[in-house]
Amino acid sequence: MYALFEIMPKSNRPSIARKLRPYAILIAIAIVVVSKFGARLKQDYFPEEKGQASATSKTRHIGGFELLEGCQWVDQRNNDGDSFVVKHKGNEYIFRLYFVDAPEKYISDKYKDQRKRVADQGRYFGELSSQQAVEIGLKAKAFTEKQLKGKSFTVMTKWESVFDSERYYAFVWLPGSTETNQNRLSAALVKNGLARIYTKGPGNQKDYSSGRYDGQGAGALQVGKKYKKRLYQMEAQAKKAKAGAWGAK
Repeated sequence: MYALFEIMPKSNRPSIARKLRPYAILIAIAIVVVSKFGARLKQDYFPEEKGQASATSKTRHIGGFELLEGCQWVDQRNNDGDSFVVKHKGNEYIFRLYFVDAPEKYISDKYKDQRKRVADQGRYFGELSSQQAVEIGLKAKAFTEKQLKGKSFTVMTKWESVFDSERYYAFVWLPGSTETNQNRLSAALVKNGLARIYTKGPGNQKDYSSGRYDGQGAGALQVGKKYKKRLYQMEAQAKKAKAGAWGAK
């Protein structure tokens, strides 16, 4: 623009500048808009450039569940064998495993009926004392932490709240698992005698009876029933091998 002014008579420069000023403003606005759009486009379609955490974390859906891939274990004092804090895309969530219940890691009167719960857990594993049940609970916590801490894993959830708390029910795939090879933490805990088959599965009893196990019809319900049946088979094997709690008596 300045070069154009140099070759024009000086008398014409002010009028030409006034005429070109609106165009210059429009060009400047266009540059800003294109620049911002380009940055947004780059952010949306090339997430690997947002940092390592985002590059390995993504979300997709399967069979009525949301899959949170690239999850990370978060150290937290309340973590235990079946309930723990997970980070995904910079957000932290507390997940509780479907179908299984690991013994509590301490005995306290702070929570209602906790002593009764620990006693029930002990009886499930062949009349263990409450203290023995707690020892298994500590082992379950250590087992889960060892499986997940410092590794990348997948959480499969329908975002069902646990008793209207901040926790959500979920399946957790152990590191290295895939859709066709879903090596789940719940199964590993049962196989090692560190959890009882007790907690609910996805949906509620009405969902089970109506065939709406995960929003995909009766076929998906059968998948859920087969998984629970498989857990009982693993439990029978754990009993026979006296694994974990089954050999504590």
